[in-house]
Amino acid sequence: MQSIFEVVIFTASLAIYADPLLDEIDTKRYASYRLFREHCMFYGNTFVKDLSKLGRNLKDTIIVDNSPNSYVFQPENAVPILTWIDDMSDNKLKELAPVLELLSKFEDVRPFIKKIVKYDKCDYIQAEKELRNEFEERKGTALESKDLLFDCWVSPKKPLVKAQQDNSLAFKKNSSGESAPQSPSIIFSFFHI
Repeated sequence: MQSIFEVVIFTASLAIYADPLLDEIDTKRYASYRLFREHCMFYGNTFVKDLSKLGRNLKDTIIVDNSPNSYVFQPENAVPILTWIDDMSDNKLKELAPVLELLSKFEDVRPFIKKIVKYDKCDYIQAEKELRNEFEERKGTALESKDLLFDCWVSPKKPLVKAQQDNSLAFKKNSSGESAPQSPSIIFSFFHI
């Protein structure tokens, strides 16, 4: 996925708890950034992940989250996922990978997310079929089917963002001096402590 997307981990957990866990899971360093509770907005007695504060174009941004409250400000950017609780046979992330890949091929992900997500639920197998058909109709060419490994979970330990006076978040520049990604962004939120 990191070859297609800028991968960001965004959790409403406190960094002091989440960072050590992410360090343990993050052996391959797939995600570019980690965002924590301090990057959320407190709204209606819950922590909301406001994607508009990330400095990324929302037409290219997808949040995968198990809590609809987390994406209440941008539901059109959200692909819901079930909460994972110690089920080693859970393969939802693998089912989701082709859906995300197909979404990356559209100019704006939001209208297509709206087509595949109903009542904060998404059948990934059906969504893949619908998106593949939509893409083929629009482009007039068939996509080759391929197995994708969905192994982007965590990120390197490095400074992430700084708050700006306008309450937006500014991603720090990478080694090449760029602050905005050249690829769409996918924001993962996969646990709450």
